[in-house]
Amino acid sequence: MAVMIMDTEGREMGNGVRKGAGHQEVPLLGAYYYNWYNLDDQWSHHPRTHEPELGAYDLSDRSTMQKHHEWARQSNIDFFIMPWSGVGEGEQAPERDVEIDRRVEEHLTMKQGVKVALMYTAFDILGDASENDLDLSVRKNCDRLKDHWEYAAKHYFSKDNYLRIHGSPVLYVYGFRWYRNFQACMQEAQSRILSATSHKLYLVVDTIWWYPAPEQADWKGMQAINVSGIAGYNLYDAAQPSKMGLSFAWEAAQLLHDFVSLAWDHGMMVVPTVMPGYDDRRRGGSGRPTVPRARGAELAHQWKQLLWFSVCQPKIL
Repeated sequence: MAVMIMDTEGREMGNGVRKGAGHQEVPLLGAYYYNWYNLDDQWSHHPRTHEPELGAYDLSDRSTMQKHHEWARQSNIDFFIMPWSGVGEGEQAPERDVEIDRRVEEHLTMKQGVKVALMYTAFDILGDASENDLDLSVRKNCDRLKDHWEYAAKHYFSKDNYLRIHGSPVLYVYGFRWYRNFQACMQEAQSRILSATSHKLYLVVDTIWWYPAPEQADWKGMQAINVSGIAGYNLYDAAQPSKMGLSFAWEAAQLLHDFVSLAWDHGMMVVPTVMPGYDDRRRGGSGRPTVPRARGAELAHQWKQLLWFSVCQPKIL
């Protein structure tokens, strides 16, 4: 699971703010949680280089969920980010989507669990991911997004175990760099959420990538929809082998650094992500570059490159 650092000030974690040594506030630490895994028999179809501790586990099983929450708490992980079906009010959901939503609801009922935030994966619902293009000026796209977000606000955001920052429910938008003409639609969607919950969204968008240059991002548009944080969901890029491998930790940290000043200028956090490594050669072909785990050294290297974000950002924003 990829891990990320969140905002460090004024956070609501249950009844208070998590404190570190000397009562200093420490960053929120989260993990991407793939709650859809095993729905399509992935254990059989997708070969892997490493076996999980629990083997080919069943993510619909509550005992598996409880074990994951237990491990997360032991590791000082504060929250999981997980997809939900995105299905809105009155939509007929296929069986797969019903099960994903059931799993989300189950996670939100964990009495000793970590917090949960939703990831909106719009290409599963609205568009063709292979085209990398999602136009929200198309009325049917915008109407569905507004309905999906309003549904999430009514059914998930008010749950006790839902992650909130400054009282605002956190929503992570995957693949945001592929959105076009998003401003008017997302402003209206957020107005509906404000009416339903009396809180603004704490919006984190997946927009950090190797190209185009940071200066070409729609900063004014993101500012207009009150984006609180920008992130890069997965910075692995097979098309850039020279930036993968042993240099990945440094290259990824440098990419975040290239985004950070523009983000700060527009009142946004940079949400860094780390991962233990990356190797999909058994699926994509033996010639693909990898990011070797190196028995944990890669993860440690990435942390060392990125920890300065947790120190600098609260002092600037």
